[in-house]
Amino acid sequence: MSKRRIFAIGIFLISVSNFLQKASGQFNSYDRVSLKAPSTLSKKGFDRTSIDDYFNVYRKYISGVRGQSCPMYPSCSVYGQQQFVNSNFGISVFRTFDRLIRCGHDSKNYFLTYTGSSFKFLDYSWDNSSVDSLIADTKDQLYSYRRGEDSLSKIVSNLMNEKFYNEAILLLKIKETQSALTEPDIINYYRCLRYNDRLEDIIFRYHYFDSLKTIGSCSIIYEVLLTKYKLGDYEEIISSLNDIQFSDTLYDSKMLVLKGLSFAQLGEWRRAEECFVKVSDNQLYTDRARKSIDQINIQINFKEKKPLLGGVLSIIPGLGYAYAGHPQSAVSSLVVIGLFSYASYTSFNTQNSGLGVLLGAFGGSFYISNIIGAINSVKRYNSTKKLNSLRHIESLTIFD
Repeated sequence: MSKRRIFAIGIFLISVSNFLQKASGQFNSYDRVSLKAPSTLSKKGFDRTSIDDYFNVYRKYISGVRGQSCPMYPSCSVYGQQQFVNSNFGISVFRTFDRLIRCGHDSKNYFLTYTGSSFKFLDYSWDNSSVDSLIADTKDQLYSYRRGEDSLSKIVSNLMNEKFYNEAILLLKIKETQSALTEPDIINYYRCLRYNDRLEDIIFRYHYFDSLKTIGSCSIIYEVLLTKYKLGDYEEIISSLNDIQFSDTLYDSKMLVLKGLSFAQLGEWRRAEECFVKVSDNQLYTDRARKSIDQINIQINFKEKKPLLGGVLSIIPGLGYAYAGHPQSAVSSLVVIGLFSYASYTSFNTQNSGLGVLLGAFGGSFYISNIIGAINSVKRYNSTKKLNSLRHIESLTIFD
């Protein structure tokens, strides 16, 4: 098959790809977590239909009256709905009231997420495992590793540098059917897949297609280990790098960065510091490595706050939130509990016992919520401090 015909096929496939993408609509970078259940009953046995009805009435007839949308994601009504579907009644009430106390306050303690139309503060229940994937992040452009020598490789490089990664993958597949891909081609293939979050495909391809063809290639190994880092395989990265010695000074520093970051992800900050001290010996990375060491020292010296102490302090409404670094939530908690307590007291004094019991029940629920919320807010504070340092170090030291 002639090069001209290969080129024509490539352009045709690119056109088809663009058409299909437009026909199916633009893909959102963030897959929103939906509220799904296999039946009309929640996990705890509540009637799912009635729960949905209550919250839908609020969203349809009450929420809109406020004139503004909830600044949190998920919104308070959806958050509460999730609680009643996944937890028992008491815990659901307390977590929902805690969210109402915190809504829109102390934004520095929450990461942003993009909902498709606006940015909101990300706040799932503490036991939700899908939060990290929803944190809004700018997706950096991945440039071509090296401009290829043949015509197809040059086109691939140009496409990648213009952010046409799917089209670049199509041309690389075409080239692979004609001849073996070169090392730069394989790296560009991996980068295109990584930009599209097809991380498992990189690992699969390396083990079954590329590993034997690229034995001893520092650049290929780095791309694979970087992919494993994105997948969270920190212990495997450390184990792999303990068994490998690199003669290339540049890649030796890059590997030490990945090893140090992996130690940091596992909470072994001292061992992470040792790796970055070695990286600082490389003049190319001295400044960035030192800034990373500063962040590591912040974590080494950081004393985590104690969730139990936050709960005990919450005996005085709002004090636990203040201890957790949520001062605005602390004020809200004190005011709300105080108002309900006073209203309940006044109702009993005016012989309105029914209203007093009702207001007292709400006030008591907010009081218990203030204790539970403070405990979780302390956990959030500790976790946010660690994640902020890790993201800062990553921005300084992960090189593509």
